[in-house]
Amino acid sequence: MLINSEALAKPEAFDIKLLKRPYLNNYFPKHHNMLEYFFLGLIQGVLEWLPVSSEGFLVITSSFLQIPEPINLALYLHLGTLLGVIIYYRTKILSLLQEPSIQTTFLAKTTVVSLLIGFPLYLALKLVTETVAEQAGSILLALTGVALIVTGFMLSKKTTSKKGEYTTKVALFAGVLQGLAVIPGLSRSGSTMFALLNRGYDQEQALETSFLMSIPVVLAANAYTALDGFAFQPEYLIALAVAVIVGMASMHVLLSLAKKINFSWFCWLFGLLSLSALLLLI
Repeated sequence: MLINSEALAKPEAFDIKLLKRPYLNNYFPKHHNMLEYFFLGLIQGVLEWLPVSSEGFLVITSSFLQIPEPINLALYLHLGTLLGVIIYYRTKILSLLQEPSIQTTFLAKTTVVSLLIGFPLYLALKLVTETVAEQAGSILLALTGVALIVTGFMLSKKTTSKKGEYTTKVALFAGVLQGLAVIPGLSRSGSTMFALLNRGYDQEQALETSFLMSIPVVLAANAYTALDGFAFQPEYLIALAVAVIVGMASMHVLLSLAKKINFSWFCWLFGLLSLSALLLLI
């Protein structure tokens, strides 16, 4: 017997055991899972570029939905926002590769530093409990938020903004903070944005540089995850596609916002978002 009109009209008449019948068991879960993976892709696309830990929220949500390998899935979904960056900045990326410039060298330096810091730290974090790692990430996230707010006050008297320089010193600073973002709860976007805004980059340039910095490290992280035996599931493609589309839309919104608001307000906004994310994770 299928679900009849009486059951639809009167929810109390609905028998949950019907969902366990063979003829429904192969139908209902597929649509249910599609919605779950759509939601995970939405979370990644929206939160990746904000100073909050998208990975942390993905792991929490995946665990709640009882989706296997939540940490590896969170890393995999970063490929979605990575593809979004590549599509959005395709002309810029081709230019950097075909005609290497000081910005190309800068991005290469940040990548090397990030991997030298991040990979050993990632292996070390495997030796400690999740609670300890999350507490460390929460502390660093709070410090990042406070530092961004202080930076906003320090620069509030500036009447003009200028393009930041792609120096080795800035590359080291930004690379170290990006490497530290492997700690659960610490935002890669928040850390790199703090490093770049603090070194005098205007908000639009800081966002673009932070976006481009993510490409090689996300590729490296996913390559390691694949070699580490990550079990791919076809359903992940749904979340991946959503992350690509929503990630590009989020980037566009942030870049448009960066053109309209004051430099100091941008620091304060990102700082408050970092602190807000910390409160949500407590």
